[in-house]
Amino acid sequence: MRCYISSAEITSLVSAIASALSAGAAVWSAISARSAQRSAQRIEQDKAQIELTVKAKELSIEAERVIARGAELKRALDDSFRLAGQHSSPRLKTLLHGVDEKIEKVESLKKEMETSTLAEKDLKKAKLEELAQFQARVHETLVHIRSIREDMERGIASVIDESKQIRKLQGFDSV
Repeated sequence: MRCYISSAEITSLVSAIASALSAGAAVWSAISARSAQRSAQRIEQDKAQIELTVKAKELSIEAERVIARGAELKRALDDSFRLAGQHSSPRLKTLLHGVDEKIEKVESLKKEMETSTLAEKDLKKAKLEELAQFQARVHETLVHIRSIREDMERGIASVIDESKQIRKLQGFDSV
């Protein structure tokens, strides 16, 4: 008994095998695309975590600069008022209190950012949108702290200039 397979049946069989292989390739392609997408998301997540960590460290350093500039400004004010013979002046006390308030504000902002900074384990779990929101908050706080530092630096320069003028008026040579 001979079995004959017609050419139409062979064509159908070859077509079915080709379709199955094509479907397998499509599934494999979809799996590869999904894997690439996950890798890209992980890279983006890692990048956001690193940027956030760097910004938080930058904020901490800037806060320390403000504290140092504040101490420098207080010394300059004290020296200037002492030179002018007004060491116990209410104006000096007001200015020193203003500097202390700025320092306290910066310390408070720094502490707030440190306590609200996501823990490392939370960083790994955080969604990209959460990281972006927190990074925006850190950046906004950093800009605020920088403006306080710049204000203090201008204050230091101004007080130093006033001290030089007082020395000239008192007959001391300006150094």
